[in-house]
Amino acid sequence: MDSRAQAEAVIEAQVRESIEQTGGMPDGKSLEWHGADVEAFSRDVLRVLASGAPWDEQLAAIRAARDLHIIEPIARVEIDLRAADLADDFATEGRMAHARLNDFQQYGVAA
Repeated sequence: MDSRAQAEAVIEAQVRESIEQTGGMPDGKSLEWHGADVEAFSRDVLRVLASGAPWDEQLAAIRAARDLHIIEPIARVEIDLRAADLADDFATEGRMAHARLNDFQQYGVAA
């Protein structure tokens, strides 16, 4: 996995965790501010609840709607804003780890 893909995965996981744990983002701003389509999510949830489907199917559909209308749009915005910087950080850390490994292999100690 290259550093960009790694950065995107980390950001998406952070967004998902924040929304699943607290129902929002750490900065306290609204989900709409971060790019979520809460109105579309609400429509989908109401449609699912009115369907009369078994509870486990309703829950799965609500989670899919949450992912589609809330988590994925916010993750895309956050990735656009932060992925390049985070990827650079990962690449720098990777180069430093590689240099330490080379030092260890060459000298028997890591710098």
